[in-house]
Amino acid sequence: MTLQELDQEILNRKQELEDPSRKEALEFMKSFLDKNKTDNIADFIDINIWEFIKCSLYINCDEKDINKYDRLIEQYKDFFESLKSSSIDSLFGIFLAYLNAGKMNDLIDYFKAEGLVAEYKSLSSLIDVSTTGTFRVAQIKKTLKNDGVDFIPFLEALRTNGSQLMKEISFYTIYSKVRESLSHTVFEVHANPKNQREYDEIKVNVLTRYLEYDYDIPAIVNKIGTVKTYASECERIDRNTQREITGMDTSRKALEKELNKPFIVMYREIIKGIKSPKIKYHFLHYIREHNEAYALELQEELNRLKQDSKVSIQALLNDFGIPKGSYDYETLPTYTKEELKTILKVISNLSISNEEKLRIIRTTSINRINSLKDYLDRSILSTEYVSNNTYILDEDSKELDYFKENLNILKSLNIPLQIFSNSIGILMSESSRIRNNIDILNTYNLLPSLLKTSDFGFLLSDDLAPVIDKYLELGFEEYLESDLNLLNKTELERIEVLNTIGIPITSREELERYLDKDFFIPKEEIKNYLPDDLKYVIEPTNVISKEKLEEYKASSRVYDFNGIKISIQKVNRLTDEGKSLFQAIIDNTNLTEEELLGIIKIIQTDKPMELKRTSEN
Repeated sequence: MTLQELDQEILNRKQELEDPSRKEALEFMKSFLDKNKTDNIADFIDINIWEFIKCSLYINCDEKDINKYDRLIEQYKDFFESLKSSSIDSLFGIFLAYLNAGKMNDLIDYFKAEGLVAEYKSLSSLIDVSTTGTFRVAQIKKTLKNDGVDFIPFLEALRTNGSQLMKEISFYTIYSKVRESLSHTVFEVHANPKNQREYDEIKVNVLTRYLEYDYDIPAIVNKIGTVKTYASECERIDRNTQREITGMDTSRKALEKELNKPFIVMYREIIKGIKSPKIKYHFLHYIREHNEAYALELQEELNRLKQDSKVSIQALLNDFGIPKGSYDYETLPTYTKEELKTILKVISNLSISNEEKLRIIRTTSINRINSLKDYLDRSILSTEYVSNNTYILDEDSKELDYFKENLNILKSLNIPLQIFSNSIGILMSESSRIRNNIDILNTYNLLPSLLKTSDFGFLLSDDLAPVIDKYLELGFEEYLESDLNLLNKTELERIEVLNTIGIPITSREELERYLDKDFFIPKEEIKNYLPDDLKYVIEPTNVISKEKLEEYKASSRVYDFNGIKISIQKVNRLTDEGKSLFQAIIDNTNLTEEELLGIIKIIQTDKPMELKRTSEN
């Protein structure tokens, strides 16, 4: 295989992956979704029904050509809009009869026929399906001809896509029936909506009650939602396609760097990013042919040295305490003697058995061993840790990769590695999670407290911010700042129960004792002892701006509302996510009615008023 032939195979695969018709369809669907909501029955009556039908035709029919469906709809939508929904049903019923009878070609011939003789001969071939239906077809043809409507392209599309085409276009009849029904309906909304969101909810409820006896509303809503689902799937495919193309380009560049060498040995690294087995094969085929000339020159020398090499390798293993009879030579990887010597030097310093050494030799790589050697030489990792965690040397493991990334994270933030000397395993964990939690600590200005910490398990948490919020709001900011070990203890509802029943926490030791030991209330019953007034509160409508809360800051981390501590970062985070100021303040709190009233009086702009409660109270 030549390099030009390999490049052609790569180009062919790219063209196969990059489907221009799918991209056109996806752009059309994105445009539709930008202009139309598709979440509920109220959205259905307002959507551009013909654009929706074009999308649905593309999704459900065999032919994947959005332009063809666009032309088809544009050609006939005025015709369908001129008909009553019952007329469309009747028309499609006749066409379906001929489709099921295998007479679509005859039907098309009849619509094409000109002149009385030709029409009569074509008509006679249709009579055996249904005399009544045939009579109706003659009427339809006459009407269409008088109106100047060329229906042949529609019938040809119907022949290609079968009943699916009628099913999709006939969805217009449901739309038109719903619209016709609603045109006779008077909407009387007895509630007084406060905002657009509440009005939309009322509208959906009214429409649902009115339409649910005649229409399968969930089926309609689900069908219009298929466009959003399909568009998301197309975008996922496009992302995977781009990754595959990037992988091929990266491999091609890696190959280019090796072409000036007589023998390409890094073939695994070259092809590791290629997804297509066929393209992998072509790369390897090219590399084999590239290497072949050099391989022939070496073959004679290899044959001569083969036995000597085996003896040499066995002698090397024996020098490091691994006798010849303890392994099968043929199962050993084909390292060079120098590579194997490097591996043996590193693993011989570990406190492991010969069986484990042989396992490592079979499963590691020289690159991984060199990385480990560097960490050991610089005392970043200890032989004791590696001896107890030899799986990190496996070529398929990711721990050393995560470790390298986590070291870079610590270096970028000037966090000394030494503080993890007793928790080095934490840094073998997924770096994106550790980065996220370190960023959270930085947001709360708690990063300096890492230097006073001994248990870093919380850096693996999936939900660290709410735990920090809870400690701050329970009044333990000072304890937290002095030692982040507290973040590993998350049973904080226990402390809220103690607050509720009037038992104070007077020391850090007392706090840890309640968090560590069995609590006097079973976990499943704790919520019964916490205030539940939150669910009865009607949110105040007129509240102060977030900037006005600055005067209530007790520290850089908490507001103080007459003794009620609220995490500042929690409020910022939740308002950024779209929650109201009131919702952000009370989120994940267990406050009494009196405490809620105090907060409402602070944040509302109206004159102080009694706490409003819902009818559920």
